[in-house]
Amino acid sequence: QLVFDKIKELTISGGPRGKGCVIVFAAHNYNAPIKDLENRNGVSYLAGNRVYRHSDPIWNGDASHPDVICVAASTSLNKKAAYSNWGKEIDICAPSNNYHPLDGRIKLKGRGICTTDNFNVGDYFSPNSRYTTQFGGTSSAAPTVAGVAGLVLSANPSLTAKEVKQIILDTADKIEDPEPDVVLGNQKGHYDEKGHSEWFGYGKVNAFR
Repeated sequence: QLVFDKIKELTISGGPRGKGCVIVFAAHNYNAPIKDLENRNGVSYLAGNRVYRHSDPIWNGDASHPDVICVAASTSLNKKAAYSNWGKEIDICAPSNNYHPLDGRIKLKGRGICTTDNFNVGDYFSPNSRYTTQFGGTSSAAPTVAGVAGLVLSANPSLTAKEVKQIILDTADKIEDPEPDVVLGNQKGHYDEKGHSEWFGYGKVNAFR
């Protein structure tokens, strides 16, 4: 509750302008709902080389906070990134890479994100280079949205954090994905009567618009 209240305070009156901080959260990469207190079907996820089964209640309290921007990942082909978390709490998506959430040997379509590379080892490490083309996850999608929020404020510094969020949602592209989820089989790549998708939120962030 203390964290919840502090986030609310910061988004309303925080920051040097006193008009609220735009706070962006990555939805995370378990191909699981943001909030499911019953979790009747359970959730499987890959950690290292082992698949774990999770049957406890799920509630990502930070990403589901109504005053933050919760970011899911789409692919370079305007599809759901197979690993991206989903749910009614998703606000928007941004392009990222794509990989199978349970089996790294299964190759899925979609390019990675090109960015500076400060890793010394690991999946993203590019030997003899300061850049990588393999960055991804919702940890890649979220900073893209944060960058767009910065552009919005640079164009109009008088906006409140709430107004910045609404502009980003209102100008998003309504991408759709009719294909079933590669693991769960659900189909949530459409939009309801309010223009919201459990996979993409209100759409894919559009910096130009």
